[in-house]
Amino acid sequence: MSMIDPTEWDLEDSQEPYALKDGAEAQLRIIEVRRGTRLDTEVEYYTVRMEVVGEPFSKEITDWLDVPSRQLDAKRLNAARQKMQRFMACFAIDASRPFDPTADWFGCEGWAILGLSKSELYGEQNRISRYIQPR
Repeated sequence: MSMIDPTEWDLEDSQEPYALKDGAEAQLRIIEVRRGTRLDTEVEYYTVRMEVVGEPFSKEITDWLDVPSRQLDAKRLNAARQKMQRFMACFAIDASRPFDPTADWFGCEGWAILGLSKSELYGEQNRISRYIQPR
């Protein structure tokens, strides 16, 4: 087993991650996209993790995008289409050609209005209130 010296890590210089205020407008960068399937409905979705540009100690933000499919009822299908359309427009993702979200969305940037929620387990967390469409 190798020896380590924690004094070299400057642990006392760490910063507590924070959430931005409710209603904040923030530039976001996609840092991870994962594909999943809901066990109860077998509907596919993407989990998108984002960081706030210029805020190195802010908490990451996660959003979920259902893949529009015929497995969804009419109301949920429409909501999935609208959210996906707004998300793709926000991050300037070209919807006119095929792509692999888990590879091609990494690094894309866009703007959103953030909401703020609190939980005992995670404390304050930001969520997406609205994706901002480029002008």
